[in-house]
Amino acid sequence: KDIKKYYEGNKKEFWVPPKIHARLILFIIDDTLIRSQKRLKEIKAREVLKQIAAGKDFEKLAKKYSEDISASSGGDIGIVEMGKMVQEFEKALFQLKDGEVDGVVQTQYGLHIIKNVKTISGYTRPLDEVKQQIEMRVGFEKRKKIYDDWVGDLKKTAFLEISLFEDQPDPKKNLNGKKKPVALSLKKKAQNKKVEEGFFGEEESGDVNLSADLSGKKTIKKNGKAIKGFTGLEKRLKYYKKLRDAKKISEREYQKKKTELLNRL
Repeated sequence: KDIKKYYEGNKKEFWVPPKIHARLILFIIDDTLIRSQKRLKEIKAREVLKQIAAGKDFEKLAKKYSEDISASSGGDIGIVEMGKMVQEFEKALFQLKDGEVDGVVQTQYGLHIIKNVKTISGYTRPLDEVKQQIEMRVGFEKRKKIYDDWVGDLKKTAFLEISLFEDQPDPKKNLNGKKKPVALSLKKKAQNKKVEEGFFGEEESGDVNLSADLSGKKTIKKNGKAIKGFTGLEKRLKYYKKLRDAKKISEREYQKKKTELLNRL
């Protein structure tokens, strides 16, 4: 039932366009010919056309005058489909009725005298002929729909993790892979730290520098005095918690940032 329904609704897909059994007499004209030679071929083509109009046999004239490889078969070029020949040739040929001969048609290959031997009418391929093709197509579309629905259900129930904190390159190395000078690295970290503090609402005034005490732990100083920094860390922790609750970061990412903050404290 589905196959028949598809066939009835999509008959254009199974339309076979008309074809023509044609014959040809060709006079080749290319860039190697001088003007006088081209002129002689034009005169000869018109003379042959007059002989055809006078009732002379097309096949015999093709064998005698045509410069195409089909000359030996009386100019028979077989069945011609639309879209297979040059535009000028097709336009002239598909306007002819059975048995008619067109005048001299010029294309990039030369001068043509064309005959429509017989037109093979277009038709719609019968259902029996295309049944297997339709069955494969309908079956594929059904399987695709089932698969797409299944993937859609998976997406609805799956946990999608979107990380806002991609791995950064090693800050101790330049782009060329060499280690940065220690003093420059510490200065850069201090500048980044200052910007980050400002973003989360901490005081930005005063000189901020990053140094290390004897225990190896890093401390932040402003105007020479150590800052506890608990308020800023608490704000950051709340910020990351909001991201997690909004499912913009995963629980794993939240725990990672939380551990980093607690280590700094």
